[in-house]
Amino acid sequence: MASKGQKFKKYDIELKKKVVNEFLTNHTSLLELAYTYKIASQESILQWVKKYQKYGEAAFLDKRGVATSSTSPLKGRPKKYFDDPDQEKEYKQLIANRNKKRAAEKRRINKARKKREARKALENQYEVEIE
Repeated sequence: MASKGQKFKKYDIELKKKVVNEFLTNHTSLLELAYTYKIASQESILQWVKKYQKYGEAAFLDKRGVATSSTSPLKGRPKKYFDDPDQEKEYKQLIANRNKKRAAEKRRINKARKKREARKALENQYEVEIE
């Protein structure tokens, strides 16, 4: 666990890519990579590899602070005041679309839950597992 005020070492994107590439292509050990590139922990390298395998090159980009009200208008508190009526209509349309998507997702989840419960009831009734 990190202590209060602890500073963490930061590594640039190019180094991360180089280390991950070497690990995946040359099958170099984590210990050897950590020693060669002066990386504090082998666990860091392992995390970089997992992220790279899941997200590709985008795994190393810093996304903190990217979602702002200018890029995502529904982020934060709901707007109350608008500069013009068109802006208000557009905002209300975004909210309506978001609510439709949420409702559709809720219906999909409920349908799946009911299906799962029905399957469980049949399994219990016949004491067999249904695929």
